[in-house]
Amino acid sequence: MNSLFATERLKALLGFPFRDPKAGQKFLIGSLLIFAQFIIPILPGIIVMGYLSQVLRRVTRGSGEASMPEWDNWGELFMDGLRVFGAIFVYSLPMILIVSVLYFLMFAPLAAVPFLAEGNSDMAGLAIVLVLIAQLFMFLMIAVMMVVYIVYIILLPPMQVHTAAKNEFGAAFQIGKWWKIFRANFSGFMIALIIIIGVYALLMIGVQILYMTLVLCFLIPFVTAPVTFYIGLITYALLGEVYRVGEEKAFPTEAVAEIAA
Repeated sequence: MNSLFATERLKALLGFPFRDPKAGQKFLIGSLLIFAQFIIPILPGIIVMGYLSQVLRRVTRGSGEASMPEWDNWGELFMDGLRVFGAIFVYSLPMILIVSVLYFLMFAPLAAVPFLAEGNSDMAGLAIVLVLIAQLFMFLMIAVMMVVYIVYIILLPPMQVHTAAKNEFGAAFQIGKWWKIFRANFSGFMIALIIIIGVYALLMIGVQILYMTLVLCFLIPFVTAPVTFYIGLITYALLGEVYRVGEEKAFPTEAVAEIAA
């Protein structure tokens, strides 16, 4: 990533949503969908994810300029989002499995409580051993989860972006391709990841500040909805930028052909 991207280009990416003539209307629809997630789970988020995927493809194709599309083809938005959501879910299964095992190991020792309460020395001794073994495995699984989570956080963006850019569910499993793109612009993806984590951290700090007040805490859904939508826009635009650079480095011929198309 050169200084041009770190200054002028980054500034352009951060400000692109406000340059749209219909920015207010498009922001309102996106914010309402995010707000709707407090009432209706998953579905509004999938539609928003489809919209953000279209924003990303505007960066990875053609002139590479980020812009907001119209909210006009809801079926297409849903399918675009469903592909990315499905890919994320599949890649999240190892984390879900580890968390499930951890919950089991946390609550399994409770089965030994009746034996400890009965005072039977043999059964009580066995129960204590089982509790210690369960606790040992739980700490081991926590260590494994931390490693898997770090790998997950690093590898999720290139997989997710590749799926959105190609607009194919199967693209998520083209590991050789998106790994090559990721490796070709590793520093770009890492800088983008740091920026994204930093922005989300600021959002969480803002939410915590609102939680500390009795009056303003009621504003959390109304404030976080448009802010979350804006963060999603710049996140996908930024990831689209680093993906485009990585693809041009990894597959120069294919990238030029796709951009020209």
